[in-house]
Amino acid sequence: MIGLIGLLMVSCKTYTPNNLPDHHLHFGKGGGFTGMTTEYMLLRNGQLFVREGRAGSGEWREMEKVEKAAAKDLYRTWENDDLFKVDVREPGNLYYFMTMKKDTAEFRQSWGASGYQPDESLKSFYGRAMDLIRTAESKPDTRN
Repeated sequence: MIGLIGLLMVSCKTYTPNNLPDHHLHFGKGGGFTGMTTEYMLLRNGQLFVREGRAGSGEWREMEKVEKAAAKDLYRTWENDDLFKVDVREPGNLYYFMTMKKDTAEFRQSWGASGYQPDESLKSFYGRAMDLIRTAESKPDTRN
């Protein structure tokens, strides 16, 4: 019984931007005249965070969670496709990006340069990640 309670506590762990698990996925878009970015961070447990500002700046705020199974499925796709373990640095004036942080390694893809076409699996993965954002944004706010 005690083991079951411990398992439930571990499986329900929530994180903060200052206390993150070893693996987390960042994605978003930015650039243009203002140079502003919108960056999302998805954790394997379905927690989502967002920050807006100049690249790498701004305060993280938590969004509604998405289904844990959907988040895990996205992580599995990333882990099983070697394409995502190769850095792509082809940003344009307007650009899209994904970064997977895994332990001490970081894999980054950024694209948007004219004349550069990212692999279809990269675009599909990004689309699936953004679908999770739209799902979270359509939920009523239950975090209060």
